[in-house]
Amino acid sequence: MKLFAPDLVKWLSAAFLDGQISAGTAHIRGNLQDFPFTQDNGEFSIEAKLNNVDFHFAPDWPLMNKVNGKLAFSGDRIIIDVANTDIMGIPIDNVHGLIENLSGSKPSILSVATNVVHSDFQKGFALVHASPLEKTVGKMFKKAQLYGDITLKLGLTVPLAQAENTTVSGD
Repeated sequence: MKLFAPDLVKWLSAAFLDGQISAGTAHIRGNLQDFPFTQDNGEFSIEAKLNNVDFHFAPDWPLMNKVNGKLAFSGDRIIIDVANTDIMGIPIDNVHGLIENLSGSKPSILSVATNVVHSDFQKGFALVHASPLEKTVGKMFKKAQLYGDITLKLGLTVPLAQAENTTVSGD
């Protein structure tokens, strides 16, 4: 049976730190020599309900705490749908994550998109200063003191072979 790409195995072992799976299903159909069935010659799917999972998605980034949601392995990809979590006291709802190319035929990349996140500038900049964003946005606002509400919509792209090259986009 073929295994997942080595970079993905390394990332998975470091990403999910603590928590529970309260329910799940698994379907495997086909010759295990063909796993993960990227040629439509079988079926592989696992779905699990996650409860209170501490999740470390990339090096030098704060943890996502108490993640509640769903994790699905489907064919050659992983889908993570987070109902709610928080990062450094900032509540975040409706996060969608996707990792394609589990088999290693191409580099595995984690793509993450959030819904609108509501917070305040103090918590937002605490997160910036505690993350790799300190090297870019954090430098620009090092001496700034901002107060009030903030609304963000964020996206992350994490190349699992070189997670330190994570990129951030947002409004």
